[in-house]
Amino acid sequence: MQLWVNAPGFAELSRLAEERGVPVEALGVEALNDLLIKHRRPPVVEGKTARPGAGAAPAAFALAPFPVWPASPATWWYETFTAPMLAAWTGRKPK
Repeated sequence: MQLWVNAPGFAELSRLAEERGVPVEALGVEALNDLLIKHRRPPVVEGKTARPGAGAAPAAFALAPFPVWPASPATWWYETFTAPMLAAWTGRKPK
Protein backbone atom coordinates (compact mmCIF):
# COMPACT_ATOMS: atom_id res chain seq x y z
CA MET A 1 0.00 0.00 0.00
CA GLN A 2 1.28 3.43 -0.85
CA LEU A 3 -0.02 6.77 0.27
CA TRP A 4 1.09 9.94 -1.46
CA VAL A 5 0.80 13.10 0.62
CA ASN A 6 1.78 16.71 0.03
CA ALA A 7 5.12 17.97 1.31
CA PRO A 8 3.71 19.98 4.28
CA GLY A 9 1.64 16.99 5.37
CA PHE A 10 4.62 14.66 5.23
CA ALA A 11 6.76 17.18 7.11
CA GLU A 12 4.20 17.31 9.95
CA LEU A 13 3.91 13.52 10.02
CA SER A 14 7.70 13.23 10.14
CA ARG A 15 7.94 15.70 13.03
CA LEU A 16 5.18 13.90 14.94
CA ALA A 17 6.84 10.53 14.37
CA GLU A 18 10.17 11.93 15.57
CA GLU A 19 8.57 13.44 18.68
CA ARG A 20 6.88 10.14 19.50
CA GLY A 21 9.96 8.08 18.64
CA VAL A 22 8.14 5.88 16.12
CA PRO A 23 8.39 5.44 12.35
CA VAL A 24 5.94 7.28 10.10
CA GLU A 25 4.52 3.87 9.18
CA ALA A 26 3.34 3.43 12.79
CA LEU A 27 1.37 6.68 12.54
CA GLY A 28 -0.32 5.44 9.39
CA VAL A 29 -1.20 2.09 10.97
CA GLU A 30 -2.63 3.89 14.00
CA ALA A 31 -4.68 6.22 11.80
CA LEU A 32 -6.07 3.38 9.68
CA ASN A 33 -7.03 1.38 12.76
CA ASP A 34 -8.73 4.47 14.24
CA LEU A 35 -10.70 4.83 10.99
CA LEU A 36 -11.80 1.19 11.18
CA ILE A 37 -12.89 1.62 14.81
CA LYS A 38 -14.81 4.79 13.87
CA HIS A 39 -16.81 2.75 11.36
CA ARG A 40 -17.33 -0.15 13.80
CA ARG A 41 -14.86 -2.50 12.11
CA PRO A 42 -12.18 -4.54 13.85
CA PRO A 43 -8.78 -2.75 13.99
CA VAL A 44 -6.77 -5.35 12.08
CA VAL A 45 -4.23 -3.18 10.20
CA GLU A 46 -0.61 -4.09 10.96
CA GLY A 47 2.60 -2.61 9.62
CA LYS A 48 4.86 -4.64 7.37
CA THR A 49 7.37 -5.00 10.20
CA ALA A 50 4.69 -6.69 12.34
CA ARG A 51 4.34 -9.62 9.92
CA PRO A 52 6.30 -12.78 10.73
CA GLY A 53 9.36 -13.00 8.52
CA ALA A 54 9.04 -9.41 7.32
CA GLY A 55 12.70 -8.79 8.10
CA ALA A 56 13.76 -11.69 5.88
CA ALA A 57 12.72 -9.97 2.63
CA PRO A 58 15.52 -8.45 0.56
CA ALA A 59 15.86 -4.70 0.88
CA ALA A 60 15.05 -4.38 -2.83
CA PHE A 61 11.45 -5.35 -2.14
CA ALA A 62 10.87 -3.05 0.82
CA LEU A 63 8.55 -0.17 -0.04
CA ALA A 64 8.48 3.21 1.61
CA PRO A 65 5.16 3.62 3.43
CA PHE A 66 4.61 7.33 2.69
CA PRO A 67 6.66 8.38 -0.34
CA VAL A 68 6.53 12.04 -1.33
CA TRP A 69 7.93 13.89 -4.30
CA PRO A 70 11.55 14.66 -3.46
CA ALA A 71 13.53 17.81 -3.97
CA SER A 72 15.81 15.83 -6.31
CA PRO A 73 14.15 13.02 -8.30
CA ALA A 74 17.53 11.49 -9.12
CA THR A 75 18.46 11.17 -5.44
CA TRP A 76 15.05 9.74 -4.60
CA TRP A 77 15.31 7.20 -7.43
CA TYR A 78 18.78 6.12 -6.33
CA GLU A 79 17.86 5.78 -2.64
CA THR A 80 14.51 4.12 -3.31
CA PHE A 81 15.36 1.72 -6.13
CA THR A 82 18.96 1.64 -7.29
CA ALA A 83 20.80 1.31 -3.96
CA PRO A 84 18.48 -1.42 -2.57
CA MET A 85 18.66 -3.38 -5.84
CA LEU A 86 22.46 -3.16 -5.88
CA ALA A 87 22.52 -4.27 -2.25
CA ALA A 88 20.28 -7.24 -3.02
CA TRP A 89 22.33 -8.26 -6.05
CA THR A 90 25.77 -7.83 -4.51
CA GLY A 91 24.99 -8.72 -0.89
CA ARG A 92 26.41 -5.37 0.29
CA LYS A 93 24.46 -2.91 2.39
CA PRO A 94 23.83 0.53 0.86
CA LYS A 95 25.79 3.40 2.41
